[in-house]
Amino acid sequence: IEVEVPVLKFTVMKQPFENALTFTSTRSLCKIIEAIHHGTWTWNEKVDTLVETSQSLSVAKLVGNELRITVFARTSHLTAMGPVVAQLESIAHIYGGTCVKQGTDMSGWPAEPDSRLAVTAQQCFLAHVGTPAEVTSIQAGLECGIIMGKFPKNKMEAISAGPTVKNPHTVDEYLDVDSAVKLYHFLCKLVTQLGNQDNTTTNSEML
Repeated sequence: IEVEVPVLKFTVMKQPFENALTFTSTRSLCKIIEAIHHGTWTWNEKVDTLVETSQSLSVAKLVGNELRITVFARTSHLTAMGPVVAQLESIAHIYGGTCVKQGTDMSGWPAEPDSRLAVTAQQCFLAHVGTPAEVTSIQAGLECGIIMGKFPKNKMEAISAGPTVKNPHTVDEYLDVDSAVKLYHFLCKLVTQLGNQDNTTTNSEML
């Protein structure tokens, strides 16, 4: 197998400039970027391969005389976000800056692989399709976390199931229509099975 490796070329040119950072400012800039955590904070206790809380240093740029840094943090447990924000505020304070919170929080979606919904869905998938379902956990809010966050007093369970999608979030993204039809029939079976479980529980309580 032959693979072409592109050749990288670097061109060094003299570039006129009007302003430049002093040595002290440059050192402070590098130090604050180094101090901001980039990567995983904690792992999920139930699913050891699932990141629970993480953050990324997304953008750092100079705007006039200011250094503006954008940090994207997310977690499946909203209570974990407090310490993350507090740490960023402390770093900003040490270097004479401020921490500005922008954007809206999306409710976390804790992994519950042993919930009744998750277990029933796997059983129903095996019975309907004939092969075990591929169950994975991802670090993402999705609509599940948002909907669950609207009803904090209820003990809601959620799963995310979808058809086969290739090359997501690209111009080459496409949907396997046959898998969408199979998904529809699977969801119908799942809702029916869940309803039968509820009826069985109700009848047992009446007896």
